[in-house]
Amino acid sequence: MMHLDIEVDDLSSAVDRALALGAAPADFQPQDDVRVLFDPVGHPFCPFVRAEPDTREPGLAEPGAQES
Repeated sequence: MMHLDIEVDDLSSAVDRALALGAAPADFQPQDDVRVLFDPVGHPFCPFVRAEPDTREPGLAEPGAQES
């Protein structure tokens, strides 16, 4: 079955709105920045917030990492 991933700005508000419109949460929630929900007829959809992008310049080591 196909599902939708929907990027939102505020996960909590998006989930509250979806629940008010008849969605139901899945028993298992795999990630903190994604919520798995089902529409009233059982189709899954996932509101999510995008993780902060990596803004470091390419090729830079992680802070505290030792170069080899």
